[in-house]
Amino acid sequence: VFYLLQAGLYLLGLPILLAGRLVSIAALLAILWLLWRTVELYTGDKYAAWTGLVLAGVTPLLHEWGTIAKVDLLAVAFSLASLYFYSRHRIRGENTLLLAAAWALAGLLTKQTAVAAPASIFLLLVASRPAKAFQFAAVVGGLGGAIVLGLNAWLNGRFLANTLFANLNPFAWEKFQLQLLSAAFALAPLLLIAALGARKAIRAGMGAPFVYLAGALLVFIPTCGKVGADTNYSVESVVAVILCSSLALHALQFFPLYLRHSKSWITLLLLPIGVYAVYSLRATTFALLDRTARERKFVAQIAALQPDLTANGRLLSADSNAVLQADRAIEVEPIIYCQLVEAGRIDPTPLTNDLQASAFSRILLYEDVNQPAGLYLETPQFTQAQSAIIRSRYRLRARVPGPYREGL
Repeated sequence: VFYLLQAGLYLLGLPILLAGRLVSIAALLAILWLLWRTVELYTGDKYAAWTGLVLAGVTPLLHEWGTIAKVDLLAVAFSLASLYFYSRHRIRGENTLLLAAAWALAGLLTKQTAVAAPASIFLLLVASRPAKAFQFAAVVGGLGGAIVLGLNAWLNGRFLANTLFANLNPFAWEKFQLQLLSAAFALAPLLLIAALGARKAIRAGMGAPFVYLAGALLVFIPTCGKVGADTNYSVESVVAVILCSSLALHALQFFPLYLRHSKSWITLLLLPIGVYAVYSLRATTFALLDRTARERKFVAQIAALQPDLTANGRLLSADSNAVLQADRAIEVEPIIYCQLVEAGRIDPTPLTNDLQASAFSRILLYEDVNQPAGLYLETPQFTQAQSAIIRSRYRLRARVPGPYREGL
């Protein structure tokens, strides 16, 4: 769904990266609005709703992934919309279950790991209204399965090959540890609040978002260690934690107690709120400074590469950004390509033959072909055999400074 929207904007004349960024920004705004509406729906408390909105607004993870052309924010926006419309059905008895199923399906067709919302809603319906549960599953699973199988048949198997099998990256224990520690450290204050108020919130009829939070964490933990995974894998968990911590504050009567200057221990929860806000603002400031510096280097790099990016002849690049900026086709995306070659899902022969025949007039790499070094696991590069051919058939012409790996 994300790429269909991006392609549609591109066909209307927008640059491809700008088109994707606009979709992500729209998704970020939708998440903020849905957080407000969902908290207000459950609590009727403007203070709690504002707290959720502000906590999300200062979260650096949402700033980062909400302004680049990636699918994650759109998938989370759809999932949150699904939870919101389910909640309207649960709390007010409104006939919005079909809308919840439609948004859940949109989320799954945006990112296949967006299963937390539909799975949570299905379990909640099974516990309360089993017949509705299977109707919900029929729409999400049945219609979704029909769409996927139909597209796959229409495209002769390429749909699943490119959306599912191309995403089965190997697991890296170091990445798993780093992701888990990073998420736990960043979210510790809000997780504490959510845990302290969970019991009262669930008893007060606010259990659905906590089930959603559990589902989001159960998806995050086994997937965050994949090669190629970044902090985007924790976005849904972060949004769910913000939602649940806002509900927990309301359930604990934090706002009336604080406004009455109560000496209850509950008012001390202002401390973890403050810690999260200060940490987030500090992290956002450093992230923006770093991003600005990298963007400047990238602009200079693109300017230096302009003659090569616009010249005639085929271009093979380990850096996809430069190719997209020049509005050229990407021959292969090296990280995914190499993993699929190693898994036996892609035949390396076509690219290898093109390299042997010197079919590319220019190649952009993150390494000096004459002095190959051990690159980081997630640095875009080609197979060892292909790199050896490049060393034998091509000569190093220039080193262009840039923001990643000291340039191309």
